[in-house]
Amino acid sequence: MESKICCPKCGSDQITANQHGYSAGKAVAGAVLTGGIGLLAGMHGSKKVDITCLACGNKFKPGQGKIVNTNPTNTTYIQPAKPVLDDSQMNLIEQNTLNLLTNSNVMAAMKYYTESTGLAPMNAADKLKELASNNDLLVPKVSSMKAFRKGQEEEMQKAEQQNAKNASIFGYVIMGVFVVILILIIRACVS
Repeated sequence: MESKICCPKCGSDQITANQHGYSAGKAVAGAVLTGGIGLLAGMHGSKKVDITCLACGNKFKPGQGKIVNTNPTNTTYIQPAKPVLDDSQMNLIEQNTLNLLTNSNVMAAMKYYTESTGLAPMNAADKLKELASNNDLLVPKVSSMKAFRKGQEEEMQKAEQQNAKNASIFGYVIMGVFVVILILIIRACVS
C-alpha cells in the first residue's frame, strides 16, 4: 500500500516544499546591534522548511501534513479534510461569527470561522464577507476593527482613518526609539 502527504486543510496532494535561505533583514539587524559578527544572524532559521499547498495556499511544517493511504482501487483518508457540520452547527457558527464581527473584530471572527469550519483562510474570508453582506454589515479594511452596519459608512471611514493615523504615530515612536538605541550603540563603540 502506498501513502502520500496531503494538505491538512483541503486534502489536496498538490504541495511544494521550500527551504528558507539567508535572511538579509536578520543580518542587517544583527550587524546594527552587535557589529560585523551580527551578519551571521542572517543564517538563523536558514535550514527550516515550509510546505505550501498549491490549491488553497495553506502553509504548514513537515510532520503536519495529512497522510493518505492509496492503492489502485480506492483512496482511504486517515483523517478528514474538514469537519462535517449539520445545519444547526453551521447556524451556531454563523451566529457566533456575527457576534465577533460586531462586538470584537474581523480578525477574531475570521480565526473563529476558519477553526470551526475547517475552511482554508481564503475560502473563509469569502464566506465571512458573504455572511456580513447578508446581515447588512460592512467589513472594514483593517482587520483589528469591528464591522459596521450598513448606513454607517461615514463612521467606518473615520474609524479607518483614525486607525491609520494611530499606526503612523506608533511607527514614528518605534523609529525614534531605534534611532536613540543606534546613537547609544555608536557612542559606546566610540568611547
